[in-house]
Amino acid sequence: MSFSFLSQRLYKLISMALFIAVLCAAPALGQFEDLQIQVGDTTGTSGETNSVISIYMKNYLDTVAGFELWLVLDRPDIMEFQIDTATFYDTTYWRCTTWSGPTCLHWMDVTDSILAFPDSVIQYDSIDVHIYDLLVGSHDTTGTLCSGWEFVRSRSSNTSGHDLKIAAYANEISPPYTHGIGFPQASQTPLIKILADIYEIPDEQEDRTVNIMVQANNLDNFSFSDEDGNAIGVITDTTFDTTWFHCDTWNATFDTCYFWSEVEYGPDDSFSCCDTILSGRLDSDYVAIYDGTLTVLAGGNCGDIDNDGGINLLDVVYLINYLYKGGPPPPYLNSADCDGNGDTNILDGVYLINYLYKGGPPPVC
Repeated sequence: MSFSFLSQRLYKLISMALFIAVLCAAPALGQFEDLQIQVGDTTGTSGETNSVISIYMKNYLDTVAGFELWLVLDRPDIMEFQIDTATFYDTTYWRCTTWSGPTCLHWMDVTDSILAFPDSVIQYDSIDVHIYDLLVGSHDTTGTLCSGWEFVRSRSSNTSGHDLKIAAYANEISPPYTHGIGFPQASQTPLIKILADIYEIPDEQEDRTVNIMVQANNLDNFSFSDEDGNAIGVITDTTFDTTWFHCDTWNATFDTCYFWSEVEYGPDDSFSCCDTILSGRLDSDYVAIYDGTLTVLAGGNCGDIDNDGGINLLDVVYLINYLYKGGPPPPYLNSADCDGNGDTNILDGVYLINYLYKGGPPPVC
């Protein structure tokens, strides 16, 4: 049996096994909630920086033009989201609407108008500037569904970067108008990518997986909206709060009450005031959320390209599939640099064959 024939047979067997594995793992994403958010599972190496964590979205009914996500790590001893400290200047513009001589009696906030129409001449009489520092997260929108959006921010409330709040909006107040993500959307393109740094993890440590959890216990932590600002996948509950008040100081001349006090129901001269309270919650039949994981791989063995614990012909086949047939990359790319020259190419496969079958020197990654 020739080497090329063996390679083709193994490639077909591996491809079929991967196909079956995908089918077996499909039920979680095969459900038909109209909005699905999933943090992609990934791996990394000990001490790795700029590890990419992808968040995916499937959407079948609405154009998504804004979202907020809060991600929390359950293993702060394994990794952290990349964060940095940035200084922000919050400027508020005020216009006086009522003057009494040199004193303003009533101020109006005109910040939104000035930001929306920066080139127009909009008068204001005072400015407030607040300076504050925030922990800013690292994210990447290149090649993602929200690429080109006008507002994408990520913040951490933890000084060690063990959580990350992401807010993104396709269109801000001022022109031009940027459209959201149309539907149906079921591609493998990430919604957004975020960056993380992995701590130095000893090879003998057994538990090497951190869960990346999407917080959705309230709509301040998880929300999606369409181009009109309407919430997506939210059920609105309506409750009525009836509170009774008694007028303690009444002005008969002006037929008005100067002072009200809250009382229990009962007095004949009390008045009821009914407040309608609207509260939102996620519709679990509409929205599906899937947490993700990052697993820190143990150090690779030089020449063990497929990381199965041994060095043999299967490692050569794995390398050929990776280089020329679109196969997955080696779990540890450095383990494939068998000749130790800093590059991974077919010469490493030749080097490994010489070692295995022709008495050549061992791999020197």
